[in-house]
Amino acid sequence: MNKIVHATFKGRKHEKDGLPCQDKTYELYNNGVSCLSLSDGAGSAKHSDLGADISTKVACRYMCENFDSIISNNNALEIKQAILKEINDALSQQATEADIDLTELAATLLCVAVKDEKYIIFHIGDGVIGYAEKDVIKVASKPINGEYINSTVFITTINAAEHAKLLRGNTEKITGFILMSDGTAESFYNRKKKILAPVLVNFIKKTALLEKEKIQQLIKNSFLELVLKKTQDDCSIGIMSIDVE
Repeated sequence: MNKIVHATFKGRKHEKDGLPCQDKTYELYNNGVSCLSLSDGAGSAKHSDLGADISTKVACRYMCENFDSIISNNNALEIKQAILKEINDALSQQATEADIDLTELAATLLCVAVKDEKYIIFHIGDGVIGYAEKDVIKVASKPINGEYINSTVFITTINAAEHAKLLRGNTEKITGFILMSDGTAESFYNRKKKILAPVLVNFIKKTALLEKEKIQQLIKNSFLELVLKKTQDDCSIGIMSIDVE
């Protein structure tokens, strides 16, 4: 079975201000599908941590329930609209119950689902999705920026489906996927060259080889010693190693 590990870390700014971590991650195994999702709540949205949490869970559930139909449907825009509708419906329900505006739940979303030798990637907003082919790490999906520099788009953005990315393919040569929020990407993604740090291959290899608790501790140590010192932002990472047997 494919193995998934993921972690979130509160950034120094939110730690200082006593605010919650706005990054969320989630995993789900169902219907033969392994799914990993990551969401970064908008810093300007008051309840984006809740929006991120809902988004990751709804996305994984939808992918596990609809994987085969997503793979077979040639209409990419229709698929993106359906995914976003499912998430926004859940966010709208929460907004109504909490008596808040939908935009207060704004968040990005990165999601990877794998079944047999097929994969689906869905991405809206900043953050980066990478994949490994043996000992080489490659970019699957670059950050999606908004109208202005340092801005992005969210699940709740009008016409979000037009900005979202949907990628489908075969995992035959792929040994794993890695998802990271923009805070994490500051340490591992070269925005100018649009390449990922080679060290990420080791993260994927260790995820496949080590017990889940051990790789979680290694990730925690790496972030505390290195990653969190390079950014004020919340940081999150999700890794899926592909079972090649």
